[in-house]
Amino acid sequence: MSKGFRSMIDVTDMVQLHEVLETDGVDLIVTTSKLGYDDATLLIREMRHNRLGNNPFVAVIMLLEAPDKEELGRVVNAGVDDVLLMPISPSQLFTRIETIRRARKTFVCTHDYIGPDRRKEERPGTQPPATFGPPNPLILRDEALIDESRYNAHIRNGLAQYRRVLFSVQSRQLEWLAGQVAVGCRDTNVPVKDTATNAARIVNFGQDLGKRMTGDEFAEALTLVTSMVAMARQVGQDPRAANMETLGKLVDAAKDLKQRFVQPPPGAAPSKTW
Repeated sequence: MSKGFRSMIDVTDMVQLHEVLETDGVDLIVTTSKLGYDDATLLIREMRHNRLGNNPFVAVIMLLEAPDKEELGRVVNAGVDDVLLMPISPSQLFTRIETIRRARKTFVCTHDYIGPDRRKEERPGTQPPATFGPPNPLILRDEALIDESRYNAHIRNGLAQYRRVLFSVQSRQLEWLAGQVAVGCRDTNVPVKDTATNAARIVNFGQDLGKRMTGDEFAEALTLVTSMVAMARQVGQDPRAANMETLGKLVDAAKDLKQRFVQPPPGAAPSKTW
């Protein structure tokens, strides 16, 4: 086929797209934001968060029928590489594909977004988000010496880096949430509903993190996460009845978890609260 593409797969609905992503069957997806009445961004987001398939690095170009601000927001937040407004010409599409191949953006990892870094500049007073360079399937397929085994090895190496960054981000978030829960349980000015919500977020974040911690190297960290989930679930049932010992253990477990995945800045003095 022209431009070097081969083994193209046509999909017409969400079920077929799900199957393609689940089986890691492609390097590039070009799709409209809607497949029938369904929102394709939901599956792209799940893929980027490594909850669908084993390759969150598939290049994605999404096509929009109209410049709808709300829909554009969903598309961008799903973590696509590029967005094009229809109708488009083949030359436009190939130009965008070539841009991704030659200069794919660094990925940003936050607690709710994983995908290309679209910041034009740092925001004053804010901590820079965690970033990493994703494997680029479009380049890997160009390498004559890379067979399927080596290709998969590159993806696995990328996943290892991806998880290190994600664990760092999520452990920071869990520490912050644990602190909020501890304060909310003691401070009567904090609405009980807010504290219960933060406890539920610890449960959700912890369960997601626990599913990703496979292998002996994460055994101790997984024990911490499991205990945090259990304590947060208990506290969330009645925040005002939470005892100080449980809250202390929750905060300490969160700090310990963060220490395992977040490195102090260069030159920083050692601290027990890192």
